[in-house]
Amino acid sequence: MSVSAAKRVFALILAIVVGATHVHGQGVPAATDAWRENTPSRLMNSPRCEGAANNFGCQVAREDARWTVTADALFLARRDPAAVVWAYNTANPAQQVDAADFDFGYHAGFDVSVARRLGCENAIEFRYFGIDHWNATSNTTTAPGDLLRFNAAVPVFTFSGDAIDAAYASQLHNAEINGCHQLTERLSLLAGFRYVELDERAAANLVNSAVPFNYDSATRNRLLGFQLGGQTSLWDRGGPFILDAVGKAGIFNNSAAQHSTYSTGLVTLPATGSGDRTAFLGEVGVTGTCQLTDRLALRGGYRLLWVDGVALASDQLSVSDFANDAGFNGSGDAFYHGAFAGLEYAW
Repeated sequence: MSVSAAKRVFALILAIVVGATHVHGQGVPAATDAWRENTPSRLMNSPRCEGAANNFGCQVAREDARWTVTADALFLARRDPAAVVWAYNTANPAQQVDAADFDFGYHAGFDVSVARRLGCENAIEFRYFGIDHWNATSNTTTAPGDLLRFNAAVPVFTFSGDAIDAAYASQLHNAEINGCHQLTERLSLLAGFRYVELDERAAANLVNSAVPFNYDSATRNRLLGFQLGGQTSLWDRGGPFILDAVGKAGIFNNSAAQHSTYSTGLVTLPATGSGDRTAFLGEVGVTGTCQLTDRLALRGGYRLLWVDGVALASDQLSVSDFANDAGFNGSGDAFYHGAFAGLEYAW
């Protein structure tokens, strides 16, 4: 998915989050609904806040619940890197290593949250999720003994072997704390702080070359900032199933750095750089929840996450000046999307 397409998706779902409350009728069906009639008396007779929504936001599941815990399995894909040629055979430019050749695909992680209701209209939520298993490789066959060019800021030349092996790894970890306020029966607003770690590593080495050669790059991103968002009910007819949408966006300070090296076996030259950047992060998602008992629910949905203003390993070679130990690119972006499924427990 392209960056422009990602922006359109974010705009669309955020519009749904803000506007959905205007297209629903007021309230929910009366307790004579068949599911309501079969709901355990503990739930129906428990103290609750008048007018509180079944899905409050901040993962608070019910109007009578003080605590809600969710645990989800994540299956997210990271968008493949943008096309940029790292190296090529000067005698045959078709023999090249392109960052776009790395295919990350879907990988599993987990997402947990704990929410506490504070009165009838407010709640606080703590959330963590992480995935550290995105790995991709590529192999480019080369004619032995040809002159290779690595596209650094000051180009680096060496002689080829049988192939160029390349690898790319990426991981993402997120922690946040949000406060929620129930604005209407179907719409909640949230504000909070978020901390994100995005770390990557890329490497390339020559196979069976007369002169050993290895390129390695590692990037670090530490995002910290404030975010705003909202959650709205898309479907709630008083039965066991509800559907809601959530959107969050924020501006963050990103303390980013990169460290790259190339080695010939006899000498190793570094290129390092760092800086604070202003970054943007947006997240949207849709969650369906099916109540299994008066405390336990099954949940699942789809999530999109976009972060802009970060240092990516695939972007560093072109700015790395190994002659002067300098170079840094912190203007990259990464897009993630995928499904999740798990359980929700409230009491």
